[in-house]
Amino acid sequence: METFNRQTVFSNDIDWQEAVSDFLLQTRTSREESTEVFYRERLKLLCRWAEGRKITLGDFRARHMREYLNERGEKVSDATRRHDAVAARTFFKFCKREEYVTADPLTGYQVPKAERPYVKCPSDDEIRALLTAVTDRYKPSINPKSRFIHAGARLFFGRRNYAIVAGLLETAARIGEMLALTVDDYQPKEGQIVIRKAKGDEPRIIPISSYWIQTVDAYLRVRPKVDSPLLFISEFGGEITVSEFGKVFRGYLDYASLSGFSLHGLRHYALTQLAKTDLWAASQIAGHKDLTVTRRYLHGDPVHVRSVHEAAAPLGRLLHTSRSANQGRKKIV
Repeated sequence: METFNRQTVFSNDIDWQEAVSDFLLQTRTSREESTEVFYRERLKLLCRWAEGRKITLGDFRARHMREYLNERGEKVSDATRRHDAVAARTFFKFCKREEYVTADPLTGYQVPKAERPYVKCPSDDEIRALLTAVTDRYKPSINPKSRFIHAGARLFFGRRNYAIVAGLLETAARIGEMLALTVDDYQPKEGQIVIRKAKGDEPRIIPISSYWIQTVDAYLRVRPKVDSPLLFISEFGGEITVSEFGKVFRGYLDYASLSGFSLHGLRHYALTQLAKTDLWAASQIAGHKDLTVTRRYLHGDPVHVRSVHEAAAPLGRLLHTSRSANQGRKKIV
């Protein structure tokens, strides 16, 4: 049922295109690039659908959302439909706040559920192969094709990309968080980095090891002296976008003949390793408020389970205790 009456029709002051543009402008100033792309792509399709049916911004209702998703459902996954609904709901909250509509048509609207997509957690061997690929790809003695790249550029790309990939494994950070680090956020003397552009807008401090500090310091020695606050910069001295580094990462996977996992898979790997020691600490490093969220990132490790079982030795410990207690007793039969 609709949650408002017919008096909620908007004024004709603003249309879909203007409202979406304003919304994206706000998103651009307060969120990561990937978030803006997420909303832009989904709202562009919704806007086109509504305008094609001559449904104005103020006349849009929950039933239209259901119709749109039903039509989308023939072509896309449940997860995509859910993302479409989430984007629309956030957009209309913005429109209500800005008084582009007199009431939010999606208040009370239940976003369709979808199964959480599976994210492959790479194995130890795959991680080693990846790190080797990052190291070797810019060495002409190993990869002859790289000889066509200037020696200085090879050194820069090799050290920068290794520091980024190793950093994702070290900190379990999201790729957007890693690329948003500034030089001031990197604090080797304190043995930590500060994640300021975090999901949920809550900064957090993550400890770092001497191994990663050495890796970053090696990169900084070849980092061009440019007027940029960013720790990791492009070859032009500017920012590296998530999509740009995604292409770089896929290039390493192809080079190493690896497949099946993504940059986000490195976060799964790092959190799985951290949780083996302490789930709560892993949750804090990940920036999760709820341990349940962290558990979604964890993947089974039969080798670890076996080592824990052997260390605990539930049956062996009891039998050993019983045998120890019986030692020294004199047999009478």
